[in-house]
Amino acid sequence: MRTKTLLLSAAAIAVGLFSSQAQSNVYSANVVGYYKITVPANGFTFYANQLTNGGNSVNAVLTNGPVSDPNGLANTILYRWTGSGFATYQYFSGPDAENYFLLDPGAPNGWYDAVGNLANVTANQGAGGLLRNPTGTPLTVTFVGQVVQGTNSVSIGNGFNAVSIIPPVNTNTDSALLSFPGHSDPNGLQNDIYYHFVGSGYATYQYFSGPDAENYFLLDPGAASGWYDAVGNLASANPATWPKVGEGFFIRKFVGPTNWVQTFSVQ
Repeated sequence: MRTKTLLLSAAAIAVGLFSSQAQSNVYSANVVGYYKITVPANGFTFYANQLTNGGNSVNAVLTNGPVSDPNGLANTILYRWTGSGFATYQYFSGPDAENYFLLDPGAPNGWYDAVGNLANVTANQGAGGLLRNPTGTPLTVTFVGQVVQGTNSVSIGNGFNAVSIIPPVNTNTDSALLSFPGHSDPNGLQNDIYYHFVGSGYATYQYFSGPDAENYFLLDPGAASGWYDAVGNLASANPATWPKVGEGFFIRKFVGPTNWVQTFSVQ
């Protein structure tokens, strides 16, 4: 059996994709793979699960890399967005959970809430959340699973939404591949806002249609639609502002809700 490999990467984060070949030039439609993200020492990462595994339970997709501490002091922490705030969970090995929460023997490894309940939550494609590493050593978390192909949608409601690109690619959200349905306001009051996590805070960008950007920033005719910074630079054209593979972000919507339809296939 031979292996077909496709790499889609950005900076230090890479995704490997591979499918099984039953005979020459015939490949399975199912593509599985992996990617890795780094949570800095004493820091946060805005993560995204872009591969499906085990029903997308956090206890299936977020288990390769988190750190457990029997005293509950240096455990990796998961912050899951609820729509108005974050629910928090700590990662414990089974023995550490038994010690810390005084559980019966046989407790599984996984994410636990503050009173010792195993988290019954998912990390679906199209969603995002935060991981915190309270240790002094960078932490690598590996995601393994099946690549979601075809046409899928992300529901974006009014207010703040912790979201992600569904396919594991590094590109801008309003690229031809992803076609983010941004809302533009010529007065700059109700534009969609993209919050890109930069480690200690967020860089923010507003969505403008080309004509609205020309009006608001006094740009020359022919401005492109996309995300703009506060002084009228087109952030959509700057790869440093794009979500990396495995990276989530916030979208704030004033006029909605809307569905963000994304279509992706591995050729």
